[in-house]
Amino acid sequence: MHVGKSYKIGEFLVWTRSKIYLLAVLGALPVVLYQVAGLRWLTIPWAIVALLGTATAFIVGFKNTQTYHRTSEGQQIWTAIIGLSRYWG
Repeated sequence: MHVGKSYKIGEFLVWTRSKIYLLAVLGALPVVLYQVAGLRWLTIPWAIVALLGTATAFIVGFKNTQTYHRTSEGQQIWTAIIGLSRYWG
């Protein structure tokens, strides 16, 4: 966890520019193949897109819930350690 200085958007862009270029090419390639080359078999039905989006939302939601539970458990353990050390002192 980083609690120091905050980074500007320009710094992130400098660090990730190679990945941004790669993702831009990977995103533009199917569009160009569909629009320019006429490869119409590249279409994906909306039902599949909606199903994948819903599944992704559930997975991300469950992972966030697990993170919050772990954070809460860590706070409880830390509070117990502090209480026992005060009692012992």
